[in-house]
Amino acid sequence: MIKVESYSDQIRRLFPPEQFDSMHINGSHVKSITFQVTEDCNLRCSYCYQHNKTHNKMTFDVAKRFIDMILSSDERSNKYITADKSQGAIIEFIGGEPFLEIDLIDQITDYFIEQVFLKHHPWANRYRISISSNGLLYFDERVQNYIKKNFEHLSLGISIDGDKELHDSCRIDANGQGSYDRAMAAVKHYHDTYGVQISSKMTIAPGNVAYIAQAVISMIENGYKDINLNCVYEEGWTNEHAKILYEQIKILSDYLIENNLLDDIRISLLEPEYVGKPLEPDNNNNWCGGNGLMIAVDYKGDIFPCLRYMGSSLGDRQEPYVIGNVYDGIMTKKVWCDRVDCLGCITRRSQSTDECFNCPIASGCAWCTAYNYEVTGTPNKRLTYICVMHKARVLGVSYLWNNWYRKIGYNKRYKLNIPREWAMDIIGREEFDYLLKLSEGGEDN
Repeated sequence: MIKVESYSDQIRRLFPPEQFDSMHINGSHVKSITFQVTEDCNLRCSYCYQHNKTHNKMTFDVAKRFIDMILSSDERSNKYITADKSQGAIIEFIGGEPFLEIDLIDQITDYFIEQVFLKHHPWANRYRISISSNGLLYFDERVQNYIKKNFEHLSLGISIDGDKELHDSCRIDANGQGSYDRAMAAVKHYHDTYGVQISSKMTIAPGNVAYIAQAVISMIENGYKDINLNCVYEEGWTNEHAKILYEQIKILSDYLIENNLLDDIRISLLEPEYVGKPLEPDNNNNWCGGNGLMIAVDYKGDIFPCLRYMGSSLGDRQEPYVIGNVYDGIMTKKVWCDRVDCLGCITRRSQSTDECFNCPIASGCAWCTAYNYEVTGTPNKRLTYICVMHKARVLGVSYLWNNWYRKIGYNKRYKLNIPREWAMDIIGREEFDYLLKLSEGGEDN
């Protein structure tokens, strides 16, 4: 169930609002800098979006050149990434499984820290290190030493797919063995040793949508309080999946309400502030981080707007969306400039149909420009496979929060903006009337 974390979720996790306030920066001023240190992995997860796994790995020379480039005042580099417009930085290490290359990660981290201090760079005290791992190498002595050395700036994620049964059905090693027990041992050790809960990233896909409630409940019972839970963008969703999602949200909602957990638990899928509202016509923002907020480098030294534009993610559907390399710079060739220009021109309006742009529940509906490119050949054509699941999400959010507000006597209501005819494709008339009644009275949330 693990996927690439959305940019907004990543920012909220790594740079909490109180840090933004103290730094006088916001999410749009944080640049995510990704090193794909290896294409190799020690698991064989059934849902992995990285189609082309190899034994290829990055060299320190490539990583060093990349760091020198992004910290340089060279005009060629600063056309795309500039410190004055990127006052905070996330240094992200991915694979495959990144801890397969822990020595390289350690070397890269040391060099980055050394350089930002030597250059008196704004990122010297405004960076986070983000590593998402499957946990199998967590107890390696070199990994433990790295965590201890960089703990103050480190955000470590270990992939847990809910309960043991679900996890082990998807996340298996080369011998076909499940990895839940090993991953949970790492999670428990990290929490017990450092007093910090490892972050979680779970994704709803057609194959697991029927198990989401139990998976999230299991995560909560294992101590997780911040769960990034989102639907995949890819094709395959149907009205039947939407019906299942709504019922799963109801089960989860009843659990959260019964146990009075909503003040302590954050689940990104169910945040009422960010989902199910119309957007103003002049709100033309493109929220995809792959349009200038992220930058990624692969083992060869090729540079991309984000990791989903790499060949390891695109497979054979499209050529890699390269915008530079560590030897020649960023945007030093016409084709690279054209690609960056294309990304820069993308707006919510440019990529959306009229129906999509004027949707009464537009807020919170997600897209990935890299996946647009993978399927259509252009990042500027929004795919809508997720639409039916977004509708189910809106209905589920209404069920959760209006039941909760009424239970605690709170004078707020989550306004149900979804048209009746849309809801009828997912829930029956009686259930929709029940949701409407729940939403009556109080002030709109």
